[in-house]
Amino acid sequence: MDALLLVGHGSLRADSGSAMIRLAALARREGLAPLSGAAFLNYSRPTMSEAFTRLEKQGAKHIFIQPYFLISGYFVDVALPREMAKLKLLFPNLKLQLGQAFDYQTAFVELLKERFGAFEDKGYPKALLLMAHGSPKASANRPIWQTLAVLKADLVLERAELAFMECNNPDIPSSIDKLIQSGAKDIRALPYFLQKGGHVAEDLPHLIQEAQQCYPDVLIRLSDYLSYHPLMLEALTASQKASTTNQLEHHQSDLC
Repeated sequence: MDALLLVGHGSLRADSGSAMIRLAALARREGLAPLSGAAFLNYSRPTMSEAFTRLEKQGAKHIFIQPYFLISGYFVDVALPREMAKLKLLFPNLKLQLGQAFDYQTAFVELLKERFGAFEDKGYPKALLLMAHGSPKASANRPIWQTLAVLKADLVLERAELAFMECNNPDIPSSIDKLIQSGAKDIRALPYFLQKGGHVAEDLPHLIQEAQQCYPDVLIRLSDYLSYHPLMLEALTASQKASTTNQLEHHQSDLC
């Protein structure tokens, strides 16, 4: 691999992809790839075409594309491969390799545990609310449910719920209601999002604020999203390794 390219969704918010861009720079500094960059499928820049042009000018011959998505929903399974098919025609001299979504990552669990423990302990019964975007494809959400299960076990919590921003149930207000009905007095809401788009910057804070107004006797506190963190590099390394292993195994099975 000559270059590593992280590709995220993009947002109308100018600063939404800053964490991904910083992670791409960290990957290069730490030697994960000689060249690295970041690109977006929608709204934000650079586009994939712009990123390919820059990496090719820097001498890249082989680009590993890491989908900057937590799960394999529409954008990973359909939109990204469709865009790559177009770009292969425009960049015939580049060898392109598409990786897989992050899916379940131990590094993400450790980061979420760190965020959970960062709140000041008021001595109340604690609860975890893990909030994700989700996908209409049920199988794509399995890594998120797995993440919740591991967090609940590692943090030794009796009360932990997963809630989706959209596409699936339960929604966030319903999960908060359930936690409070179970006796939670200290709800720590963790956004399971990679980018600071509209959901993270506006929707989630609004929902948590509404819930706090409805339940003034319960602490309902919102953590930061996954954002930029050294643990993200561990997840990136693990995802890249898993993608390469899976593609090699698939190739070997085709030869049999």
